[in-house]
Amino acid sequence: MQYSIHGSQTKQIGIDLVVNNVAIKPEKLSTGSKAMDALLHGGLPYGSLTDVFGPAGSGKSQLAFQISMMTALGEIRNKPLPEDTQRTNDMSVAFVDCAGSFRPERIAEIANARGLWNERTEILQRIYSIRTRNKGDQVKACGSVLFDERFRRTRLLIVDDVTANFVTASGSSSSEIIERQQEISLYVRNLAFISVSKRIPVFVTNTVRFRDELRKDMETIGDLLSMHSFLKVRLSKRGRERTAVVEQPYINENRITFEINAEGIN
Repeated sequence: MQYSIHGSQTKQIGIDLVVNNVAIKPEKLSTGSKAMDALLHGGLPYGSLTDVFGPAGSGKSQLAFQISMMTALGEIRNKPLPEDTQRTNDMSVAFVDCAGSFRPERIAEIANARGLWNERTEILQRIYSIRTRNKGDQVKACGSVLFDERFRRTRLLIVDDVTANFVTASGSSSSEIIERQQEISLYVRNLAFISVSKRIPVFVTNTVRFRDELRKDMETIGDLLSMHSFLKVRLSKRGRERTAVVEQPYINENRITFEINAEGIN
């Protein structure tokens, strides 16, 4: 695809840009997996929303844990905290847990397996879990990330199972489904606003609930998240082998297969 911006010849290559034959690579946040970073052209882009969806057991939460660890580790190495600094004011990651999935012991296991014993404690201190039991709590968590002093240095926002609370609270009538869709759309729009205003990656996970006529798993609430997501990644699982493929902003044959072990996703 090629087009012009203010007279410059520009073309899209994956999710990077080339302007007047000069590559422009947006800043990326590493996932901690070389294969996943290669698939995403370097990792998660700052200032945008990434939607990762797939069935249970496909690795969504595991990827969220690993990215949380990598973000906290990067902040520790780039900005060591003085001994007298209150760590509660230096949260590197805000992890909004909508389905009771947050496991600090798993993050510690990944850190240990990667030889990060000395950094493990501070990694866990820099990841702040916000447990939400309903959609009201989930919406309030967004406000906290924007305005609470604890999150002023946050470099990553994760929402693990972004639609769970909304789906649970919704009925099955047409009017209730329409209202739910509107609420989710507004919520995801606010997440996108957070990503831009704080210039951080926002990483959300979502489930699959049904299949289309081609027997392809479809994301819960359909394509509603696509309107506000820059990256959309589908995960799938067959036995121990998992697969990741990017479906937005481009669709190609590139995909990776991966396994989850003590070190996470390699």
